[in-house]
Order: sequence, then C-alpha cells, then structure tokens
Amino acid sequence: MWVAAAATGLDGVVVVAFGVFFGVELVVARATNPTAAVFGTGLLLVTGTALLVVARGLMRLRTWARTPASMTHLLALPVAYGLLEGHRVDLGIPLLVGSLVGLVAVFAPSTTQAIFADQQG
Repeated sequence: MWVAAAATGLDGVVVVAFGVFFGVELVVARATNPTAAVFGTGLLLVTGTALLVVARGLMRLRTWARTPASMTHLLALPVAYGLLEGHRVDLGIPLLVGSLVGLVAVFAPSTTQAIFADQQG
C-alpha cells in the first residue's frame, strides 16, 4: 500500500514541479504562445495536485483511489517507451521503472486486501 501511494505521490510531485518550472519560465522568458504556456502550466499544476490527492487516498485506503492510480501508471508506460525510442534513456528508464513499480504495487494482493478489508466478510 505504501509503495503504491509513494509511487503515485512521486508522480504528483514531479508533475507539480514541471508546472512550477513552466510557470517560472513563463514569467522569466518570453513565450511564443503565452496562452498555450499559461494553459500548460495550469494543466500541469492541476494534474499534479490531483495525483497528490490520489496518493493521499491510497494512504487512507480509499477504494476510489485505486483506479486513477492504476490508470496514471498505465498511461505513463507508452510515454516511457516513446522516451526510450527517442534515445532519452535518462528520462525513459526512471519513468518506466516508476510506472511498473506503481502498477505492481497498486494491484499487489496486500494492497487489495488493505483497501477492501472492510468489505470482506
């Protein structure tokens, strides 16, 4: 359970960090398309915050948190593959490993048992 929450929380922290980076770059540098830059910054901040909420839900053993956590890790797999195909091993390997660890942890029997403990006879 804690591994799943940590992997999802780490994803959230990274996405928020990218949002902050984009926001700083938006202020410091001149964006060629300011509207897209503001939208991208906002999207990253909202998505990262949502992932942190999902990680908190996993830590509190909420059943609803399992689906967005598993979907996030599943959707990151093709991104990692694309990074590896694009010779960005420095980004692709950590994303691939983190996604696989998070996915396995979300579906681990101990996680399932912990989340659904109150629903079992």
